[in-house]
Amino acid sequence: MVRTIRGFGFLVLLCAAFAPAPSAIGKPTPGQTAPYFSPKDFQEKTQDIAQLQNRSVVILYFFDPDSQASTEGLASLITLVDRYRELEVTVWAVTASNPERVKAMPSSTSIPFPLLFDQPGILASYGADVILPTICVLGPGLKILDVLQGAGKTTEMRLERILTGALHEKQPTVAEPINGITIDEPQQIASIPDLSTPARSFADFKAYYLAGNEPPTELKEADSLTADHFYFFTFRPERSLYLYMAQIDSRGSIHPIFPNKRYSAAQNPLKPTREYRFPEVDFFGVDQNAGRENILAIASEVPVESLEKLFSHLRAAGNGGAEPVAQQFQSIFSRQDSDRVKRLSFLHK
Repeated sequence: MVRTIRGFGFLVLLCAAFAPAPSAIGKPTPGQTAPYFSPKDFQEKTQDIAQLQNRSVVILYFFDPDSQASTEGLASLITLVDRYRELEVTVWAVTASNPERVKAMPSSTSIPFPLLFDQPGILASYGADVILPTICVLGPGLKILDVLQGAGKTTEMRLERILTGALHEKQPTVAEPINGITIDEPQQIASIPDLSTPARSFADFKAYYLAGNEPPTELKEADSLTADHFYFFTFRPERSLYLYMAQIDSRGSIHPIFPNKRYSAAQNPLKPTREYRFPEVDFFGVDQNAGRENILAIASEVPVESLEKLFSHLRAAGNGGAEPVAQQFQSIFSRQDSDRVKRLSFLHK
């Protein structure tokens, strides 16, 4: 039986194996259906990949238990899965190795999912018979979405992008009233109280993007990002401030960036002269919906009740909201002094 890690909505298959002689089959390409296989577990019970065809995301991780790159990649994947635990990820670990060699792995007893054993020839059918680790990402119907080879930061970022995009797809499409605030009447939300010294609230707010192993480049209004890019934000307040920051995507949905424990352990108010990064680790990635993306941030020297309620509602609803909620946030944003707000937009191609 497939073991589900409680709290994850995606499925991750980890397929561990050696690298036999190169095969003529070659690496599978996006759009194809994943080759069929039915590995066995330590108890000789057979599992069937066909039972996974209704999963949103499947990650096949082929690795050599004797390879440092493979085992480090496995450790990174475990961390990534744990960070997205609310998405209910189901994990398989599959190897073509001798069971005794797998048991000898220092981390074998701490892998939080079952270890399964591959069938002859399956590595070649997934293009994992030359470079390890090889990761094959599948979507609904076991359709291949992407194939990644090798471990490292680039691989981690691409996997992060997939999970981030899938998370956005799970956001609710219907907004609910926010603690008595009527969503279809955003003009009723109070403005932020006057700041005693509003100037330069966002003097040191920056956004950066990168692709692959490239160094980060500052993100400007005229820039365009693709699915190969990742981005993050930094902010160093000059004084103690309450920050409310969200991204409104090309579909009009809103996603809270801060305050949000998913992306930062920091809490309001932010401390002066300290640099904050959002997300605190890793990067944001764009989903499959092209168009204009807008990042809106509001700063205040005091907590803002209407924004506290709005962000609390978004977190309770699964860290996302539909267009009416985004309109509320934009309504509050538009009524503030220019020194209290920061807007950044980029084109998602």
